[in-house]
Amino acid sequence: RLHQAVFNCAFVFEADYDQIIFPRWALAIPTKGRLTPLRSLANHYIRYRIRRIPLYDQSFRATVALALPALLGSGSCNADFVAKTFGVSGKKLQRLLAQEQTSFSEILDEVRRSMACRFLEETAIPIQNIAGWLEYSGAPAFIMAFKRWTGMTPSEFRAQSGQGVIESIK
Repeated sequence: RLHQAVFNCAFVFEADYDQIIFPRWALAIPTKGRLTPLRSLANHYIRYRIRRIPLYDQSFRATVALALPALLGSGSCNADFVAKTFGVSGKKLQRLLAQEQTSFSEILDEVRRSMACRFLEETAIPIQNIAGWLEYSGAPAFIMAFKRWTGMTPSEFRAQSGQGVIESIK
């Protein structure tokens, strides 16, 4: 009851997966000030993830790939935000990635593919929600991207994976 009083909405504990649902119009509400606290939080989380890797690939590509899962779904998963988080300009980010024969969009595509496969194999999260979480404009765009990656639809992939034990994404 305390949660419902504070947040003025219903809560379901011990659900199959975690999600927060709010109306689409809320995305258009302008933020006040800069997103400096979010940048600081993202930077802290990225460094935490790097410390947990036993043998860290220090390429810029790997560092960007580590950052993206934390940013997907936040509305800040773009090259400019990542560049500012790393303390470089957008052009510098492009140059550093080009030196490693890759681009921000290629890394983002790989991270989305990996996360999508994991969500579909390990959870019962609806495909529409996965599409939103991975920042696709809608389920059809996500389904097209998934077919490009795997040659099958997300539903076919989920059925083929057998989806044994359903776990929450932490």
